[in-house]
Amino acid sequence: MEPLTRTPAVIAERRSAPLDGLEIRPGRHRPNPAAVETVLTPEALAFVAELEREFRHARRRLLAARAERQAAIDAGERPSEPPPGPAHAPGWRVPDAPPDLRDRRVEITGPAEAKMMINALNSGASVFMADLEDALSPTWANVVEGQANIAAAVRRRLAYDAPDGRRYRLAERIGDARRPTAGLAPRRAAGPARRGSR
Repeated sequence: MEPLTRTPAVIAERRSAPLDGLEIRPGRHRPNPAAVETVLTPEALAFVAELEREFRHARRRLLAARAERQAAIDAGERPSEPPPGPAHAPGWRVPDAPPDLRDRRVEITGPAEAKMMINALNSGASVFMADLEDALSPTWANVVEGQANIAAAVRRRLAYDAPDGRRYRLAERIGDARRPTAGLAPRRAAGPARRGSR
């Protein structure tokens, strides 16, 4: 595989690149306009367009290789042991976790939906993992709205008014507990849709 030639910092400098030749097709599930305005800014779209221009060929090659490998496994080929890597070297160890992730005795994982996030962030848990994939039906609308919810939570502006009249807000304090460390399980790139898969 050829190396990636540009770092994200170099690409970020070119965010003003036009969207010429690229189209965003959200499908039938449309996110609410406020989420679109928060997440899909012109700068963010230009950044994504630049990423697509730069890496589309490598992405397509990798997806094709994944499909070929899956076809071989489906045909009965057994996976082989990968070649030894750095973890096999004597004395190699995983670096310590950052301080905010060392206490994970109580960790909540849930969808990046406003009510869930507010309840989790107000719970006193050590960690809240906002999930944009397994705990959330990853439609275009849900992923964009989830990103907007995460942005609002980080800025302490996340709020939710339920249809039954209940109001959910981030607490100013959680007793003596520290605020949970927030994590994110992003939506991974999907290959071509197969029957029985999402």
